[in-house]
Amino acid sequence: MDLEEIKKKTKELHRSFIIVNIGAAVLGIILIIFPTESKEIICRALGIMLGIWGIIRIVDYIRLRRQQVFGSFGLVQGCALLAFGAYIALRPDLLAAFITTGLSVILFICGILKLQNAIDFAQIKSLGWIGHVIAAVLIITAAVIAFFNPFGASDWLMRFVGIALVVSSIWDIASVIWFDHNLKELRGETKPKKKKKSKDPSQFVDVEAEDKK
Repeated sequence: MDLEEIKKKTKELHRSFIIVNIGAAVLGIILIIFPTESKEIICRALGIMLGIWGIIRIVDYIRLRRQQVFGSFGLVQGCALLAFGAYIALRPDLLAAFITTGLSVILFICGILKLQNAIDFAQIKSLGWIGHVIAAVLIITAAVIAFFNPFGASDWLMRFVGIALVVSSIWDIASVIWFDHNLKELRGETKPKKKKKSKDPSQFVDVEAEDKK
């Protein structure tokens, strides 16, 4: 794999990472604005996505069935995903009880990723690694708080998780941009800042002298 291909893969990975974090931020905003209805919204959305994934798997199986005679379980996977997604979409209450736990786990994973980012920034000797350590501790703490739910009321818990998701997503997007900037500086790809030409004061002295003449 050459350098250009590595750069391309890195850009694609970062782009996907940013899209995922934008989705997480949107989810956090939904939790903040609609704390009561958010569980049902998430469950139905998850059911619909699983159903779409199942349909894609079934279509792929039909399209490639002649090329893959044995060893392909696309039809079974597609039917299972479609049935499971339809069931969740129609009965979101069955999964709603596990939403808070699932979101707490997601927050915990986000905190671990920030800790990994801190290690990466420390390796390239960037000052940003200290901020990532602080962010990692805060997000992991928020995940533990959300998991044990000291709020009592479900609405406040969902708002708390939503705020944590939004903050975590914004931080991660900024981290990717900052990481790319640091890499470009290390590779010497950033354009050097143009120094402003300082005007020689002797020029003004010469002009004044000519005027007096």
